[in-house]
Amino acid sequence: MSDVRATLRQLEGCVQEEIGAQGRAAERLEAQAEALRTGDPAALAASTLELERELAAAPARAERRAALVRALAARWSVDPRSLRLSSIALRAGDEGRRLERLREDLRGATARAARAMRRNALVARLHQRAWSEVLEGALATVAGDEALPGGQLVDAEA
Repeated sequence: MSDVRATLRQLEGCVQEEIGAQGRAAERLEAQAEALRTGDPAALAASTLELERELAAAPARAERRAALVRALAARWSVDPRSLRLSSIALRAGDEGRRLERLREDLRGATARAARAMRRNALVARLHQRAWSEVLEGALATVAGDEALPGGQLVDAEA
C-alpha cells in the first residue's frame, strides 16, 4: 500500500503541475487576445512565442503522468487505459480524496484555457477575413472594378 500511496502523491504533484501549466497557458492566451484586440504585431508575436514554449512542455508532463498511471495499473492489475483520475481516486479510497479535488481544479483550469483558445481562434479568423475583404476590394479597385485572379506583393520601400 505504501507504493500506491507514494505513487498517488507523485500523481497529485503531476496534476498540480498541469493545473499550473493550464493557468499559465490561459494567461498567455489572454496576452495574445489583448495583442489581437490592440493590433500590436510585436506583442502578438511575443505572446504567441511564450504560448508555444508553454505548450511544448505538455508532452513531457503527459509522459510523466502516464508512467505513474501505468505503475498504479500494474499494482492494481488493471489495464492502464481503463484508469482515469476519477477512477484512480475512487480505487484509492480515502487516499484519493485529494486527487479528486485536484481533478476538479484541473477540469476548471483546462476549460478556461480551452475557452480562451477558441476565443482567440475566432478573433484571428475574423481578422483574417476582414483583411482578405479589404485586400480583395483594393485589388478590384486597382483593376478597374475587375477582380484579379491573384494579387502581387510589392515592396513599398523599393
